[in-house]
Amino acid sequence: MTVENRGTMQPEIRISGTLSTVEAVYQGDIAKVQSLLATGIDVNMRCCDGWPLLHYAVMGNHPEIVRLLLGAGADVNGESKDGATALINASQAGQFETVKILLEYNASLNHLDKDGHSALKLAADNGDLRTVELIQAAVAKRWMKLTGQYISYNRASAAANY
Repeated sequence: MTVENRGTMQPEIRISGTLSTVEAVYQGDIAKVQSLLATGIDVNMRCCDGWPLLHYAVMGNHPEIVRLLLGAGADVNGESKDGATALINASQAGQFETVKILLEYNASLNHLDKDGHSALKLAADNGDLRTVELIQAAVAKRWMKLTGQYISYNRASAAANY
């Protein structure tokens, strides 16, 4: 298998031979991923391009695989070479269900990629109001839990490095 990331969210994957771990994750092969998890694969492994396995589930738009990997201990805040987390990538791609799952697993809300973009900013830039509101609500909820104080969505946006 060869993986090439050409500066976009979607890598080009050329398959040769049997379905590898990365291919199973990227293609959303739940049965294969469950089988691999049962054998004890390293859920935080990185492919030849340095991307964590979790990012391939996001790139393939497979929220159920994201949940499986996180349930098996994948690092929700693992970064790609460009400093992006799975939450940043899912927000940029408009993957509301995946963003929801990542937030359930306490993905960092104020992480910035190498260009200084947060998940909230990328969702807003794409006009994805549902994801923007979801991230703002997560910031407000975490703030309330931490401080016991209410935070407005405007302040939540500032807290999430918008």
